[in-house]
Amino acid sequence: MDPKFSDLLKQIYAAVAGLEKMFPGRHFTPDGHMVGSIGEAVAAFHYGVALYPPGYPEFDGRKDGKEIQIKATQRDSVDLKPCGGNLLVLKLEQNGAFEEIYNGGAERVWNSLSHRKATKAGEKSISLRQLRIRQADVPEEEKIARELDVARQ
Repeated sequence: MDPKFSDLLKQIYAAVAGLEKMFPGRHFTPDGHMVGSIGEAVAAFHYGVALYPPGYPEFDGRKDGKEIQIKATQRDSVDLKPCGGNLLVLKLEQNGAFEEIYNGGAERVWNSLSHRKATKAGEKSISLRQLRIRQADVPEEEKIARELDVARQ
């Protein structure tokens, strides 16, 4: 993988800022599919997650025998579907950085949403604030370990 991963992400957001300056009032924020793909790339690059092919049911990748659902956002919430395995939620920043919001068992989060009605697509929304609270209950051995290979950045 290209050692300039963070630089490439910064270029995306620099282009967004330039377009928004050129066209005041218009928003060019990357969202949807692009944000999801960036989140999966961050998980592969920084956590060593082996990604499944796009469209793989329920999970986005695997590491150390753990199936992982990866969610990325630029907002203050994420939409989840029920799944087992692990859940990795990342908040993407415009400077190419990211914040790990939740890293642990997916069932812990889904069960906390039992009082909420799911959308027609079977999703339930949860705030990043609530995910941070759930993160406090995650034992260290349940988390997907982040790889600290600084040379890759």
